Amino acid sequence: MKSNIVVLIIIVFVFALALAVRICIPDRESSAADETVIDGAAIDAAHNSRNSLDWEGVYAGRIPETDGPGIHLTITLRDDLTYVAHYQYIDRKDKELVFSGTFTWDEGGDSVILDMNGAPSRYLVGETVLIQMGMEEKPIAYKLKGYQLTKAVSN
Repeated sequence: MKSNIVVLIIIVFVFALALAVRICIPDRESSAADETVIDGAAIDAAHNSRNSLDWEGVYAGRIPETDGPGIHLTITLRDDLTYVAHYQYIDRKDKELVFSGTFTWDEGGDSVILDMNGAPSRYLVGETVLIQMGMEEKPIAYKLKGYQLTKAVSN
């Protein structure tokens, strides 16, 4: 009889302990909808590049070119969701392209899609940087540094 009471006390204790742990630990399923995991760090979906960063401004850098030393690219993003992209070939001063138009934010608010005359061009927006995205909507891996534009510091 005494051993039955000890077993019953152990069962009640284990049940109470499990209940206390369940109450104290947040529900990962409900918070998973509000968070994205990038490189092992949870990112709150309510905070994204669009609403958390000072993304408006001028971004510039040199991007690779298949048959030359590169292209100097300047992209200006405005708060009215318009942009101007200026491509200047480094070795051919007479060859430059200028695109302007509107851009949209992706559903997550972390990248912009520039409408370049029907050809979308996507850039991941980071803290003072734009990173060109590839066809699979991922940052271009080949010489990644060459596909980054740095935001100009405004005075």
